[in-house]
Amino acid sequence: MSLPIEQVLQTVVARGASDLHLVVTQPPVIRLRGQLYRLGTEVLERDDVCVLVERIVPDHCRQELRERGKTAFGLAFDQKSRFHVTVFKQREHPSVVFHLER
Repeated sequence: MSLPIEQVLQTVVARGASDLHLVVTQPPVIRLRGQLYRLGTEVLERDDVCVLVERIVPDHCRQELRERGKTAFGLAFDQKSRFHVTVFKQREHPSVVFHLER
C-alpha cells in the first residue's frame, strides 16, 4: 500500500476524528467519538510506515527515535490544523499516532 498521508489526514480533519493510528500489518485506523474505525481494508506494510517516518520526523527528533525508540513532535497541516505526532517502535516495527489538536 502506498500511503497517501495528506489524503488520510484530510479524512481525519473532515470527519472530526481525534486520532489516526498507523500500525504495520493493519489498515489505517481513526478514533471518532471514542470508537476505532478502519479506513479501508488494505494493510500497511513496514516500508509504507518507514517511508512516512523518514518524511515527517524532524531532524532534531531523529536521534531520540534511534536511541529511545520513540519521539514526539508537532505537525502543521492544511494551514488550519495541527497534529501532535508520536512515533514509536512496536514489535520492532515503527508505529505512528497523529492526534488532532483542537
